[in-house]
Amino acid sequence: MLNNYSRRSELLKSLQEEYKKIREEIPSNIERDSVSSWLASVLTFSSNLSEAMAPFGFYNPETGERAERIRLEFNFFYLNLQSLLKRTRRMLDAGRARARDLNDILDNLDYLVSLAIQYLKAIENDQEVAEKATWADVEKVKTSPITYGEVSEIGES
Repeated sequence: MLNNYSRRSELLKSLQEEYKKIREEIPSNIERDSVSSWLASVLTFSSNLSEAMAPFGFYNPETGERAERIRLEFNFFYLNLQSLLKRTRRMLDAGRARARDLNDILDNLDYLVSLAIQYLKAIENDQEVAEKATWADVEKVKTSPITYGEVSEIGES
């Protein structure tokens, strides 16, 4: 699981090319091999996208609630996409897959990508707030005077 905002952001940027490729290479006809390959690439992409959406260990109360709501909505649509992929795979195996099924998958994928971008934008503020709070707390401990009888964090009195 990725815990670092910048690593997740880099992951999303690297997924942009893959996302463009998926959109460009949507099969124009329902040929078993091309659709099967496309479904596999969508599955891999969505799994990587889901990894970028794993929850962070911190949230600022003001913006964290929004980020968490976005992440939960993402999880719902991610599960919906997985269901669509399985259903389309079964339909393909039965020879009854339709172009509309592929468009539904693409629509769902588009929405997942937009949620991932919203999520990272929402937590970007949390990351900055958390880092500032952490450093402020460290500085506060370093500069606060130690009075007689108290023990500092390094064990001196």
